[in-house]
Formats: sequence, structure tokens, C-alpha cells
Amino acid sequence: MLNFYIHTCCILYLEKVLNGIKENFFSFREIKLIPCTLNGLYLYICQKSFNKKQYMKIRPLLNVLLASSGYVDKLFLFNCLRTHNYAIDTEEFEKRLHLMKNIVAYDADQQRLRIFHNSFSDWLVDVKFATKKFICDVNEGHVMVSMYYLLVADTLC
Repeated sequence: MLNFYIHTCCILYLEKVLNGIKENFFSFREIKLIPCTLNGLYLYICQKSFNKKQYMKIRPLLNVLLASSGYVDKLFLFNCLRTHNYAIDTEEFEKRLHLMKNIVAYDADQQRLRIFHNSFSDWLVDVKFATKKFICDVNEGHVMVSMYYLLVADTLC
């Protein structure tokens, strides 16, 4: 079982790096700078993708995705985010989703999304690897989902 996990991690690492090159997120010269572990790769991706202000904007979205299992509808995610920040509009929401393009996966219709891999979800909640800068809070995600359902409780059957 351990060998399967190690091979899966190696394939995931390779897939993420090669996709990064294909999408011009990584350059060929940059490959030697990328740490050789999944945890190191995830930290490198986050450091390259987000400054502190940007990450603070997407952290609530990640918290909701972590609290949810599987794919989440974009409208549901938007409504959950509005329990955290009622002033946000759809344009700003789409900008935040675009920031997350390297760490989420969409379904075929591009209307539902999830964190791209369970190992990245685990990384986001482990302060040892994600560091204080990128740590997420699943409980905050549960609160946002609960607040959304509380707000729409009258319309549910």
C-alpha cells in the first residue's frame, strides 16, 4: 500500500509540474528551483500564485471547499462567501476564482469546482507544511455553509 501511495504522489507531482509548464505557469529553467516533494511543490505553487492580500481574499473560498465534500456549485460557493463578506459582487467573485485556477479543478460544465487533489486539501490544514501564511480553517468553512443554510432555511422544504 505504501508503494502505491509513493507512486501516486510521484505521478501527481509530475502531472502538476508538467501541467504548469504547459500552461506557462512554470518555465523549464524554473524546474530546478521547485522542491522535490509534494509538500514543497504545494508551498512553491502558493508562493508563486498569491501575495498575502490575494491569499486572504481566497482563503474563505478554500475554507468552504475544505468543509464540503466533492464538487461545489459556483453559486453555492458565492452565497457562502457572501455570509463572510456581504459586499462582494459576482465580478469580484470571478476574479477570486481566477486567482485559484492552479489549485482547483472544475467539472465538465465549468459550474462546479473542488480543490484539485485530496493531498492538497490535507496540506492546507497542516500548519507544519502550509505554514501560518497558507493555513486554512475547515471550521470557518463549516460556519459559512451553516450561515448560508440558516439564511435560506425558510425556502427549504
